[in-house]
This record gives sequence, C-alpha cells and structure tokens, in this order.
Amino acid sequence: MRPASFPRLLAFGVAAALAAPAPALAGSGDPPLLGVRVEAGVPGGATASVVLQPVPSLRLLAGPAWDYVGWGLQGGVAWLPLDWPVAPVIEADYGRFFAASRASLASRLGSGAPPQITAIAEHLGFDYAAATAGLEIGSPSGVALSLRAGLAYLWGTVHGSTSVVSGAGTAGQTTVTATDPRLSAVVPTVALGLVVHF
Repeated sequence: MRPASFPRLLAFGVAAALAAPAPALAGSGDPPLLGVRVEAGVPGGATASVVLQPVPSLRLLAGPAWDYVGWGLQGGVAWLPLDWPVAPVIEADYGRFFAASRASLASRLGSGAPPQITAIAEHLGFDYAAATAGLEIGSPSGVALSLRAGLAYLWGTVHGSTSVVSGAGTAGQTTVTATDPRLSAVVPTVALGLVVHF
C-alpha cells in the first residue's frame, strides 16, 4: 500500500474539519429565556421573581414581595459581565410595599415602643430603590446562588397623625402634631437569592 501524499492528507483534514460541528464557546449559546428566582433580604423582604434574560449578560426580574408584615411588588435589572461559574453581578431594584399595620414590628424594636411610633406604624407603606453588587455561584444557564450587598433609599408617607407633648402639665407645655408625615432614609441592604433557569 502506497503512503498517502501530504496534499491528500491535508485535503482530507480540511474536509473533516468543515464537516464537524463547531465547538460551542462559553456564553455563545442562546441565553435562557425564562427562569425564576427566590430571594430574602433587607429591605426587600422575601421575594419571588420571574426572570427574563434577553441577552446572556442582562436579566430583568419582577414579582411579589413580602416584608414579614405586608405585601408589595418589586422588580429589577441585573448585569452579569462574565459568564463564569463564579461571576460578579450588579443589580438595581425598585420595590413598593403597600400600607399595612407595622405596629407589632415597631414594638419589637425595644421594650415598649413609644406610643407615637406605634401610632404612625398603623398605616405605613414605603417605596425603595436599591443598588447592590456581589457574586453569583453556579451555572449561568442552570441553577445559581447569589449574595449581594449595597445601599437602599427608602421613602414613604405615613397615613395618620401623631402628637408629641413636651413639658406635660407645666405652663410651658408644647404639643406638636404631625399629619401624614413623609419619611425617608438611606440604609444598608443585603440579599441572598437562588435563580433557576428553564
């Protein structure tokens, strides 16, 4: 048997390479279209979100939220710059918790919350906007666990009124009454979540 010439071997190798399917590169496949995420944190509470991933590095999330006292709605946008098993994630979220009685929560802040605090906590709802960064561990197209931390800005209007009396029973007694006061604060935020892609 005569050995095959180099040009014939080269031609055969090229033909075989063209016929073989190209290997898939990490992150080059179609992104998961849908998924779900469950998360717990502060101030977002416990959330369940539908995840829409139009491109590999971008996620849109939305769903209900529960802050241990009342219900709300939340949504966000997450950016994942790297398609790695351990990758950074940056997220911006917005949420709204509907007015609910948070007096029981206020009373747990100390041994007997002041009645003024309890009064305004009877009908307290708030909005928040949060920016967080952290890590996601797992499969970008399967199951992954994320831990993020950052800052949140909270604001809301308390429906009701409360009075504070200074120098009660004296000639210089002063009473200050606030009706539907607006509250705002910047607080640290942390969230632990689990996302599952379909």
